[in-house]
Amino acid sequence: MNPSKWLKALGIWLLFAVAAPLNGGLRDFVVAPLWGEGVALPLSGVLLAVIIGWVTFLLLPHIGQISPADAWRIGGVWLALMLGFELGLGMLLLDQSLAEVMTVFDVTRGNLYVLALLTVLLAPRLSLMGRRRMGRDAGRF
Repeated sequence: MNPSKWLKALGIWLLFAVAAPLNGGLRDFVVAPLWGEGVALPLSGVLLAVIIGWVTFLLLPHIGQISPADAWRIGGVWLALMLGFELGLGMLLLDQSLAEVMTVFDVTRGNLYVLALLTVLLAPRLSLMGRRRMGRDAGRF
């Protein structure tokens, strides 16, 4: 994959990096006060996963033609970036310990952030498969 395509893929990931904290704000300041953390945490994880999937499906064709292997590579890079973003945001900007940051991965508390991470990994490949099956933008992939 050429550098231009990687820059476009990075641009799509930046949308996720903006959406994740906005989603967290919606969870903390709107949903949790209304319905409690027991509803807010899982709903937030599902919502972020849906946003990631939807944005990927809509914008991935703008990268240009990519192979299934490229789609896996994009998903892997996006996953690494999301993990780095989460750790960096928590530990460097919010001054949290590693243990505090790691609570976002605790599904036993109802936090479904891992679903969003799984979606970030799989979304490029699933979008590629879905668009090919639907006959949409098949020439652009």
